[in-house]
Amino acid sequence: MDDIEFRFELVKLDMSELQQSIRNYDSLLVQVKGWAVTVGLASTGFSVTSHKPAVAVLGVFATLTFWAIDSARRATQDRMIARAGNIERLFENGAVDDAMSDPRSRPRTVRSLVGVDRVEWIGGVLQSGRRVGTWALYLALGVIQVVVAAIVT
Repeated sequence: MDDIEFRFELVKLDMSELQQSIRNYDSLLVQVKGWAVTVGLASTGFSVTSHKPAVAVLGVFATLTFWAIDSARRATQDRMIARAGNIERLFENGAVDDAMSDPRSRPRTVRSLVGVDRVEWIGGVLQSGRRVGTWALYLALGVIQVVVAAIVT
């Protein structure tokens, strides 16, 4: 196996790991949303049955926490998707050597995608959190919880 074949195999392995990680994050995001709904509605129901609006307000904080977790996970997944897209674009141009020399496309572990500058990471989380697909569920849960807390008082 020559050097180019070896590097090509490394990039194929990297792409395979990226695609698997992207799929794993999809299922993780569904789980986060499921837990958010469970905890949010459970706190709301308990607030109604116990006639304690503070429990619904506590549920709002739990909902905000799940929104933050969802946003952080989406930001990490977005970085993986961008990296996979960069590699695909370089290969579409038929430039294996360019793909390997581009620092954004060198094979590395998926874990290294997490180790970025904090400011860049926070910016990514905020950008992910502002997407309608991320915040809409959490806003709906929060509104339900606040309305129930107002009714219970």
